[in-house]
Amino acid sequence: MKIRIAFISLLLAGLCVGIGFFLYNSIHERWYQKVTIKRTEEQIKEKLEIIREAEKAYYAVNQRYCGNWDSLTNFLLHDNLYVIERSETLIPLYYYDGSSKGDSVIVKIDTLGAVAVRDSLFSLKKYPKLHIPTLRKVPHPEKSVNDFEIYAGAIEKGIKVFEVKDPAPINPERIPKIEGEMAKKQPLSIGHRYKSSLKGSWEK
Repeated sequence: MKIRIAFISLLLAGLCVGIGFFLYNSIHERWYQKVTIKRTEEQIKEKLEIIREAEKAYYAVNQRYCGNWDSLTNFLLHDNLYVIERSETLIPLYYYDGSSKGDSVIVKIDTLGAVAVRDSLFSLKKYPKLHIPTLRKVPHPEKSVNDFEIYAGAIEKGIKVFEVKDPAPINPERIPKIEGEMAKKQPLSIGHRYKSSLKGSWEK
């Protein structure tokens, strides 16, 4: 009888230890997943903010945004930003009777020099860990295998737009559970395909 009670006690103790271990692993796994998602999304946001600066610089030179990773990478590595000086001269205009008809404005733009895009906006001092050829890659807790989805175009009245977004979020809340359904949260992105915006999807 005592042996049976001891055996049952050991069995219950082992069962309790097993359940406790299972609960610990389950809680730890959820905590680790939450921390991993948060860390990864912060890295994605940081990259998207850098890409936004790259698109703004590309627009300043080309008067349009870039929708191709090879072109944007080449621009960041090899193109220049030009330093210009703008001056305006007002010339009074008069009618034949001597009365004023307003002023004419002559705008003069002088190019003072050029500086490499990389040195101007993305120097090693400012971004010591930035590797421009892999700027296109989406940060991932295991390895980066996806490129950010990039788009550039124009909407009504010729307004130029761009959008860069994470095509495969690791956060379950950013993935629709059913095809055609809206996810709880948007995929992380910068810009907008259908309206003029430079904001990130996480920015108000």
